[in-house]
Amino acid sequence: MTLHTEGVYDETTMYTQQTAVRKRVNIMLSQDTLHLIKRVVKQGDRSRLIDKAVHFYIGEMGRKNLRDELRAGARARAARDSQIADEWFSLENEVWQTEKSK
Repeated sequence: MTLHTEGVYDETTMYTQQTAVRKRVNIMLSQDTLHLIKRVVKQGDRSRLIDKAVHFYIGEMGRKNLRDELRAGARARAARDSQIADEWFSLENEVWQTEKSK
Protein backbone atom coordinates (compact mmCIF):
# COMPACT_ATOMS: atom_id res chain seq x y z
CA MET A 1 0.00 0.00 0.00
CA THR A 2 1.35 3.43 -0.87
CA LEU A 3 0.24 6.79 0.38
CA HIS A 4 0.01 9.76 -1.91
CA THR A 5 2.37 12.37 -0.48
CA GLU A 6 3.45 14.16 -3.64
CA GLY A 7 3.04 17.88 -3.10
CA VAL A 8 2.39 17.43 0.61
CA TYR A 9 6.01 17.81 1.68
CA ASP A 10 8.42 20.09 -0.06
CA GLU A 11 11.93 18.81 -0.72
CA THR A 12 13.56 21.13 1.81
CA THR A 13 11.43 19.70 4.61
CA MET A 14 12.18 16.13 3.61
CA TYR A 15 15.91 16.30 2.99
CA THR A 16 17.57 19.03 5.04
CA GLN A 17 19.62 17.86 7.99
CA GLN A 18 18.63 20.90 10.08
CA THR A 19 14.92 20.13 9.92
CA ALA A 20 13.59 18.07 12.81
CA VAL A 21 11.63 14.94 12.05
CA ARG A 22 8.02 15.86 11.53
CA LYS A 23 4.95 13.70 12.09
CA ARG A 24 1.56 14.32 10.57
CA VAL A 25 -1.29 14.55 13.09
CA ASN A 26 -4.92 15.47 12.83
CA ILE A 27 -6.23 18.09 15.23
CA MET A 28 -9.59 19.72 15.71
CA LEU A 29 -9.76 23.52 15.94
CA SER A 30 -12.73 25.77 16.42
CA GLN A 31 -13.83 27.85 13.45
CA ASP A 32 -12.71 30.98 15.31
CA THR A 33 -9.22 29.60 15.87
CA LEU A 34 -8.90 28.47 12.26
CA HIS A 35 -10.07 31.88 11.08
CA LEU A 36 -7.42 33.57 13.24
CA ILE A 37 -4.71 31.28 11.87
CA LYS A 38 -5.79 31.95 8.29
CA ARG A 39 -5.61 35.71 8.93
CA VAL A 40 -2.05 35.51 10.27
CA VAL A 41 -0.20 32.97 8.11
CA LYS A 42 -0.25 31.49 4.64
CA GLN A 43 -1.70 28.01 4.29
CA GLY A 44 1.74 26.38 4.04
CA ASP A 45 2.93 27.95 7.28
CA ARG A 46 0.12 26.82 9.59
CA SER A 47 2.05 23.87 11.00
CA ARG A 48 5.00 26.11 11.85
CA LEU A 49 2.70 28.57 13.63
CA ILE A 50 1.04 25.83 15.66
CA ASP A 51 4.43 24.29 16.50
CA LYS A 52 5.78 27.64 17.74
CA ALA A 53 2.56 28.40 19.63
CA VAL A 54 2.68 25.07 21.47
CA HIS A 55 6.34 25.56 22.42
CA PHE A 56 5.61 29.10 23.61
CA TYR A 57 2.59 27.98 25.64
CA ILE A 58 4.45 25.10 27.28
CA GLY A 59 7.36 27.41 28.13
CA GLU A 60 5.04 30.00 29.66
CA MET A 61 3.18 27.37 31.66
CA GLY A 62 6.49 26.00 32.95
CA ARG A 63 7.57 29.47 34.08
CA LYS A 64 4.17 30.09 35.70
CA ASN A 65 4.32 26.77 37.55
CA LEU A 66 7.84 27.54 38.78
CA ARG A 67 6.74 30.99 40.03
CA ASP A 68 3.77 29.40 41.80
CA GLU A 69 5.99 26.79 43.45
CA LEU A 70 8.52 29.41 44.56
CA ARG A 71 5.73 31.59 45.95
CA ALA A 72 4.19 28.66 47.86
CA GLY A 73 7.60 27.67 49.23
CA ALA A 74 8.29 31.23 50.40
CA ARG A 75 4.92 31.33 52.16
CA ALA A 76 5.54 27.95 53.79
CA ARG A 77 8.94 29.11 55.11
CA ALA A 78 7.90 32.67 56.03
CA ALA A 79 7.51 32.04 59.78
CA ARG A 80 10.83 30.19 59.99
CA ASP A 81 12.65 32.88 57.98
CA SER A 82 11.18 35.64 60.13
CA GLN A 83 12.29 33.86 63.29
CA ILE A 84 15.84 33.46 61.93
CA ALA A 85 15.93 37.14 60.99
CA ASP A 86 14.78 38.11 64.49
CA GLU A 87 17.44 35.90 66.08
CA TRP A 88 20.23 37.48 64.04
CA PHE A 89 18.99 41.09 64.22
CA SER A 90 20.52 41.87 67.63
CA LEU A 91 23.90 40.44 66.59
CA GLU A 92 23.90 42.33 63.28
CA ASN A 93 22.86 45.52 65.08
CA GLU A 94 25.69 45.09 67.60
CA VAL A 95 28.26 44.62 64.81
CA TRP A 96 26.90 47.61 62.94
CA GLN A 97 27.13 49.80 66.05
CA THR A 98 30.73 48.61 66.66
CA GLU A 99 31.73 49.38 63.06
CA LYS A 100 29.99 52.74 63.17
CA SER A 101 31.93 53.83 66.27
CA LYS A 102 35.35 53.02 64.72
